Amino acid sequence: MVYYEVMDFTSTNINLYLAFAAVYETKNYSKAACDVLFCSPSSVSKNINELENQLGIKLFYSHPRGAEPTSDAIVLYEKIKPALVEIKFGEDCVKDFSEQSCGLIRFGCPAHLANYIFTDYFCEYKKRFSNIKLDLDTNPNRREMEEMLKKQGVDFIINFAPLENNDFEIIELLELKTTFFASKEFTKKYNLGNSITKDQLAKLPIVLEKKTISSINRLLQTLQIDIQPIMEVSIVEVANTMVLRGMGIGYCFEDMLVCNKDEIVKLKISDAPELPKTQIVVAYNKNSVTKPTQAFLDGLKEFCKK
Repeated sequence: MVYYEVMDFTSTNINLYLAFAAVYETKNYSKAACDVLFCSPSSVSKNINELENQLGIKLFYSHPRGAEPTSDAIVLYEKIKPALVEIKFGEDCVKDFSEQSCGLIRFGCPAHLANYIFTDYFCEYKKRFSNIKLDLDTNPNRREMEEMLKKQGVDFIINFAPLENNDFEIIELLELKTTFFASKEFTKKYNLGNSITKDQLAKLPIVLEKKTISSINRLLQTLQIDIQPIMEVSIVEVANTMVLRGMGIGYCFEDMLVCNKDEIVKLKISDAPELPKTQIVVAYNKNSVTKPTQAFLDGLKEFCKK
């Protein structure tokens, strides 16, 4: 016979830990109360004080900007966060999606993909499921995004393949074509048509994302030429704006140029192989998909087939 230890949870108040997590994540008692817990700041403060008394530690230092977690609070948060995530996941799993009055889908996606490729789908989904809140994080880099997914800080991520972590479930969404482009003003100034050579490309002013970015590295390996940009930026939208203002030749996904198609000229490199394409995927943890998330992913796959 197997005997299981019976744990005593009679002294554990989950509301205290929910208040703690809310303050930890927002770094502010009022935001935790109004934006997360929907209660009064005094209630949150009371719960934090009670938890501090129970544990015999200080959790937050107060300052004009909000609440700063102590070293003990950092350790505590790392330990309890997975449990809180599992509780939330359990709640979502037992709810019937068709009858939910509210819900939350948290995901990460690079800003330019969200803005130029998937915005139509996000709007389409919200119109269909108006009570489901979409919490989109566009700030982290790809490594940070994978770490968020690993720690269940998000339900899934939309990103460029390949991913560094091979433990995720992967859905291939679409393959994006890339192109060089310039403003019509620039092509007139340099007497260009819609086709140039690699030698011209190496000599003309170019504005690119930083060479440390994987897509730019693949491009340079494909072309096998030494390109010295007049400007390198970490955000593709900034590079594109500079190109549209006639500063030089740019490089990006063709889909990003749709809004400015009357202002630009796509440039084909006549003596180069086909430019690299980029595979976009969704990554998620197989055992952590709620019904709302699954519906979102199913719709996203259909959207990308159009």
